[in-house]
Amino acid sequence: MPDLSCTPNLEELKVHRCKNLEHVHDSVANHRKLWNLNLEMCSKLQRFPDIPNKNESLRKVTLMETSIEELPASIGNLVSLESINLFGCKKLAILPSSIYRLQHLEFLQLFGCSKLIKFPKEEEDLSEPHKKTRFPKLTFLNLGGCLLSKVEFLKNLSCFPYLEVLNLSGNNFTYLPAFERLNNLESLDVSYCQQLEEIPRIPGKLRRLEANNCKSLSRIPSNICDVEDVQ
Repeated sequence: MPDLSCTPNLEELKVHRCKNLEHVHDSVANHRKLWNLNLEMCSKLQRFPDIPNKNESLRKVTLMETSIEELPASIGNLVSLESINLFGCKKLAILPSSIYRLQHLEFLQLFGCSKLIKFPKEEEDLSEPHKKTRFPKLTFLNLGGCLLSKVEFLKNLSCFPYLEVLNLSGNNFTYLPAFERLNNLESLDVSYCQQLEEIPRIPGKLRRLEANNCKSLSRIPSNICDVEDVQ
């Protein structure tokens, strides 16, 4: 990709299906009007550029079906990011803990990231005497088809206050933490989690629960009758 510094008014950049694209020029990080970056199905793309300074313009990033192996720690500088799509990034193995800084994120798609074995723990920030709520606007989180053996990040009481859709299907964890504090959760999918033994009590707003082919499941939530659609 060429240097894009000569296009200061660029608002959208779509280069999807460029199957020979290997690198994104670092100038992308410095644009102040670019809000939509679409690199989907650039199958040779392995690296997302560093974001050395706070970027307040970029709101949507699509990297689905690329060869991205990790997101840089500097991803936390995309302070206005609302949506990031990493669907089918089969080489993605690392998410940095700086992802917790994305206070405006509403949509996080990681379905099919089959090398992702853990969701990061929240980074410690000693500069904050009182913890901020993490992912305060996130409504959609899809971690289906990853290799998660634990989902301890869901225990964090300061995270996901407005999460509505949670997909954990096709993972390797055995236990789920209590979901009752996820007061806005409406849809939960744990299908094909063949190691899962128990689903804890679920929040009152849940309307859809999918647990197909959970071969080890022996205990279901006591309030399952409150859910309209159970599969």
